Amino acid sequence: MRTILATIILSLMFGFSAFAQQRPDNEQHPKHTPPQVVDRAGKPDRFPSKEELQSQKIAFFTQELELTPEEAQKFWPVYNAVSKKTQAAKKQINICLKNLHNALNAETPASDSDIKLLMNNYFKACEEEIDLQAKNFEELSKVLPVDKAAKTFSLEERFRIMLIRHLRK
Repeated sequence: MRTILATIILSLMFGFSAFAQQRPDNEQHPKHTPPQVVDRAGKPDRFPSKEELQSQKIAFFTQELELTPEEAQKFWPVYNAVSKKTQAAKKQINICLKNLHNALNAETPASDSDIKLLMNNYFKACEEEIDLQAKNFEELSKVLPVDKAAKTFSLEERFRIMLIRHLRK
């Protein structure tokens, strides 16, 4: 009796496991293909181009700052100029961090004086970026009310966070 029961149980287990096997990729049933992620326009989702990002940023800033046409006409040239300077400053910070990383992870250890020099270069680059942010605020305050000029800094961060969240999806 036990052998018959064991045979039935084993045959059921092997039968179910045979149905659970995946088909090779070339034999996948069309119903089982993963859905393609699409954007609102129905196109396959991909990383937006630089131009698309720029137009999204312009729309976001214009809406959030509630720019009038006159303000927008004055704001965007100034913003683009200060944005280029800020990007250059951030790039310099990244170069300093990369140099520090390379020195710390080199096969031959860097000397303490070399590390201190690299750290001083990093601190100097960070200070230059902070000084640049203050100058940027002054420039933006010349073409926008102070509250809108200040809001551009928080909007930069909000836009960056929105972009990161979109890319994670």
